[in-house]
Amino acid sequence: MASIAVTTVFARQVLMPAINNATDSGNVRRFKLLHMLSVLITLVHIFAAGFFIVRLAGLG
Repeated sequence: MASIAVTTVFARQVLMPAINNATDSGNVRRFKLLHMLSVLITLVHIFAAGFFIVRLAGLG
């Protein structure tokens, strides 16, 4: 769960401003790359949180 927290802070403090800067400057290629990274991080968060919930519930 700590890794989810750390990568959430990274996504919010580093990645989101970079995505916004790419959008503001009209750099579509950089925006798409950074946005894809953001989506992948979010998907990993979802699956990791699900894994931890199942483990904590004693089902896995």
